[in-house]
Amino acid sequence: CLCRQPHEGFMIECDFCGEWYHGSCVGVTKARAERREKYTCVRCVVVNKYKDSAKSALRSVRKWSNANELRKARQTENQKHQRKVRKEERDIEVRTNDADEILRKLAKLQNGNSDISSALNGVLANNDKTEKCAMKCPAGINGILNSELSKEREVLQIELKKVNSAVGCSQQRYSTLRAETEQRKLMMIKEDSVSSKLREWFGKVQFLILAPVSEAQAESGRPLLDGSLSPPMITLINDTIFLGIA
Repeated sequence: CLCRQPHEGFMIECDFCGEWYHGSCVGVTKARAERREKYTCVRCVVVNKYKDSAKSALRSVRKWSNANELRKARQTENQKHQRKVRKEERDIEVRTNDADEILRKLAKLQNGNSDISSALNGVLANNDKTEKCAMKCPAGINGILNSELSKEREVLQIELKKVNSAVGCSQQRYSTLRAETEQRKLMMIKEDSVSSKLREWFGKVQFLILAPVSEAQAESGRPLLDGSLSPPMITLINDTIFLGIA
């Protein structure tokens, strides 16, 4: 545990590093732990964030290292984006069909109600016994039928409302993705206009921070002990403004 004290009371294990922590030290109660499928300790959270950031930086450096890497990176990004677009298109189509089917059922229910009512009225008009039986029922046969059909119609209307809501959400996500598609196109045009500057800047990032040629250079590129940026990092940030790629 962070406190380095012996095992005592409720403790929880990190699913990534296997370290055990006192619940009181990490702010996790037993009841809360039982509701979680996995627990990640603060150390592993930081390590995972660092690894994700490092991978992202490496992808960016590779992307601008040469034309082939840039083309491959853009192709991969576009494929991932288009998969999301196609998923929403399929969802909209499926849910719209579901809504149409419910509307057909409602229409059929309404038509069936009219047909059955007409048939019952004809039977009642030509059958004295049936008419007397119907008169004894407080609601009448037609009333009972309307009540049952009304319940079925209410169920379908509730289902239709849910489906229409889902369609609306999918359409909203689809519109957002389409807007992102246009933004991506504009971003690629902007990147291409400053591609030489981007390659120059990412080359410096690789040389000064990610892949220094000496231990001294590596040490100078690391953040300072107080958490502030190192001089090479500040230089790189200023270069983005100077080169017009901020």
